[in-house]
Amino acid sequence: MIKFQGFDPKKYDTSWFTTKAHSSLYKIQDGVFDYTYPCLEYQPVAAAHYEKKQEAGNPYERLVTTPEKEFLIKVAKDLVSFLPKKFEYIDLGPGSAHKEQYFFDELFKTEKDFVYKPVDINQRFLEMSASYAEDQKIKVDPILSSFEDLPEVLTPSSSEDIPRFVSLGLTVYNYHPDDILSLLKKIAGENGCVFVTIQVRERLDMTEMLKGYTDLVNGYFNEKLRLIDIAPEDLDPLEVDDKISISATLKKSNPILEEKGMTVGDKLVIFQSLRHTEEYFTGCVSKHFKKYEKFDIGDSFIGFLLMN
Repeated sequence: MIKFQGFDPKKYDTSWFTTKAHSSLYKIQDGVFDYTYPCLEYQPVAAAHYEKKQEAGNPYERLVTTPEKEFLIKVAKDLVSFLPKKFEYIDLGPGSAHKEQYFFDELFKTEKDFVYKPVDINQRFLEMSASYAEDQKIKVDPILSSFEDLPEVLTPSSSEDIPRFVSLGLTVYNYHPDDILSLLKKIAGENGCVFVTIQVRERLDMTEMLKGYTDLVNGYFNEKLRLIDIAPEDLDPLEVDDKISISATLKKSNPILEEKGMTVGDKLVIFQSLRHTEEYFTGCVSKHFKKYEKFDIGDSFIGFLLMN
């Protein structure tokens, strides 16, 4: 039985997700409401959709997962060279694609000492990533937590003041940049660093990229919508715009929505995986981190090692 930091079997149960869903729904502007809070897609009932999205042959896998893996393989050695001799490897939302393996492979070639700390709100994904690392004789300390709760859940490194290396993949795109960069800075702590990858908008065929997300309009968000008492028939068909934002117009309201001020005819933004330009994201990074290294091999992905 794997022991988790912060484990409380009731902490992230259905009632937690329901409460979080209600509190995360808010008005952006007249007639438009935001319901994009990322962790709601990883409630236990809905998480199977995430795994299906990663399967070989899916447009998302071809356009996003595979290119990201190829990028990480090419930059992993250089990235590892920047890491200290001893650190905590905090892997935010490792999921099921095992992209951490490329860092493991390079770390095995060094004498660097680290503890792998996968962080997930979904217990099944957390157990998968922890077992995967343990099978390779890696020291593991899994943490059941949302990203937002993590700064309070993390225990002090120790009297040795061990720095943290925090890794986050394309989940960075599910958040507004200033929100996630501010949170990542807090998680990394003093002397810590953060590695994020982005897929640069100007290097993509956005028409083709949209196709990688069109499968998400077919049932992917049903469980998330159910948390605020919306049935699929209560919305017009979901649409994906060229920002990679998925939304729909409300056809039937309910007391939860009315309490927030939402009425029939308003737009509900359900999901975002925003593809920013390199210039825009670099500008956001510069506001939160004074020092960073950029990893760019000329393909659609760019990596940033952000240092506190």
